[in-house]
Amino acid sequence: MKLFSSRLLLLVLWAACIVNAFFFLPNSWKALVAFRAVKGLSNPQRRFLQKGDWYRVILSLENQVPQNAAIRLVSPAPPWYLAYYLYPRLLMKGSEVLSDESVVRKLYPGDWVLVYSETPPQIKILPPLTPGHS
Repeated sequence: MKLFSSRLLLLVLWAACIVNAFFFLPNSWKALVAFRAVKGLSNPQRRFLQKGDWYRVILSLENQVPQNAAIRLVSPAPPWYLAYYLYPRLLMKGSEVLSDESVVRKLYPGDWVLVYSETPPQIKILPPLTPGHS
């Protein structure tokens, strides 16, 4: 490589580092402050800080629904957080329309029905219609 082009390349790399520093340094400082604030907290306490009251609702659901239960989800929202926090319960699709709650409940009488919406915030769990199921 010629001397001129290597200097140009070095100059471009240094310029990129300087531009990146303007974005990296303030955000790294915020990350360090946040890390120190949550350093001694347990995982549930950290989750509550991240998700707020939503996490409390999920914990209450976790205590109401047995671990071997099948849950039909009535929600237009993606189920990623619900599937993670409700594990090992089997979360299955019921409907994407919130008003279909009674229809899904009648179609699957042995399953729990979870109605969940992010906008407006709403969450409701309905037990199975048929007795003896979990």
